Amino acid sequence: MCIRDRCTAEPWEAEPIKLALATLCLSYEECTYASLDEWEREAPDLVRFPKLPCLQHDGRCITHTIAILRYLGSNFSLQPEDDFTVLSDVLADQFRELRSELKTSYLTQELPDRRAIYLTRLPERMERYEMVARRKEHAWLAGTKITWVDFLAYDTLARIKQADPGFSASQPHLDNYLMSFEIQPEIRSYQESLETSHAN
Repeated sequence: MCIRDRCTAEPWEAEPIKLALATLCLSYEECTYASLDEWEREAPDLVRFPKLPCLQHDGRCITHTIAILRYLGSNFSLQPEDDFTVLSDVLADQFRELRSELKTSYLTQELPDRRAIYLTRLPERMERYEMVARRKEHAWLAGTKITWVDFLAYDTLARIKQADPGFSASQPHLDNYLMSFEIQPEIRSYQESLETSHAN
C-alpha cells in the first residue's frame, strides 16, 4: 500500500487518509512530490485523474480524498450501517465544503484579511455542526461505530480548533467528539509519532 502526496508543510488532503490507516493498523509507503506536474509525468496509465493524494493498493490507484476514504470504508469495515449511509454522504459533502473554506482562508497569502473575516464568521458557521453533535445518539457521527466520514470530520474540526481559541468553550459537543477520537489508542500513537518527527 502506498500513499502519494505533495510535499507540503500542511498535508490537508492526505491527513484524513493517514488517520484511517492508523486506526486500521495498516502500514504504507509514503511518496511525496514537489508538484502535481511531477506526479502527472510519473502516474501510470490506469490513473484516470492524476491528482494527489493517491492511494495505490492491490493494483488500484484511487485519487481524491473522499474517494479514497470510501474505498477504505468498503474494503476495511469502515462503512456506516445502512440506516446511516445517506447521513454519512451528507456529512462528507458538508465537511468537504467547510474544509475548502478553511484551506482557502489560510493558504491564500495575497488576501491577508480573508483569515480575519473567516474567523469572525466561524462561530455562526459552527452552530449547525454543534447542533448535529449535540443531537447525535452515538459516539460517532454516522452510527454506533467509527466510519470513513469520521476521519474527514475529525481532521477538519481539529484544524478549526487550532484556528479558533474559543472553540472548546463555544462548541463543547464538538470538542467532546474530538476528544473521543483522540483517546483511541491507534490515533494517539499516530499523533505522538507525528509530534516526535516534527520535533526532530
